[in-house]
Amino acid sequence: MEPPRSSLRVDRCPPGGRDSPWGGPAANLAAAARWLQRATNAVGGGLFLALFGVFLIQITARFGFNQPLPWTDEAAVVLYVWIILWAAAVVVPQREHVVFD
Repeated sequence: MEPPRSSLRVDRCPPGGRDSPWGGPAANLAAAARWLQRATNAVGGGLFLALFGVFLIQITARFGFNQPLPWTDEAAVVLYVWIILWAAAVVVPQREHVVFD
């Protein structure tokens, strides 16, 4: 007597497997690259928001309370340098930077 057959189908290689153009290691690598791109964009946006926040604190303290905070100048300069370096690291490999002939 034969065992009952199940309607469940088991494939050795799932759809989008190794030989498929829609999956496999190349798709995983592309997904990781997209995730890293979004993460670097988030870090760059966070740096810009931090710089904007420091500017607001600096303007409010200086002109609103007539008590300038000494650390805001230094923080703005450091954040500005980090933004320049971060943008260069992200934009130059993609060849989206401004060049002169």
